Amino acid sequence: MLEYWKAERAYILRFIAVGLANTLIGYGTYLVLLTLGAAYYLAWGVALALSLAIGFCLNGALVFKNLKPSRFLLYVFFWLAVYGMNVAVIGYLGELGVSENYGPALLLPINVVLSYLAQRFIVFR
Repeated sequence: MLEYWKAERAYILRFIAVGLANTLIGYGTYLVLLTLGAAYYLAWGVALALSLAIGFCLNGALVFKNLKPSRFLLYVFFWLAVYGMNVAVIGYLGELGVSENYGPALLLPINVVLSYLAQRFIVFR
């Protein structure tokens, strides 16, 4: 059992490193597009599309060691579901008075856990 957790820890640490880089790129893109006047759902969609491409390549190659192109559609399907959840929650938070700038940051912990579990045990298995 200890060996399992040592191996899992290595996956998690690589996932966090790749995720940090990808998050900075995606969130940076989102904020730039908001600054340029884009609606939050459009800005988030563009940022997500960029993050999808980068995330699939980096997670597949560096974290889970499985960069089979056939897995990309499953990866995209998972992230489309996350996108829908994020847009709905960011919109709801906006109705509560929370700035659109902070919605994605508030959702980050949920997105990280869902993303790791889905990629580790479904997408890149």
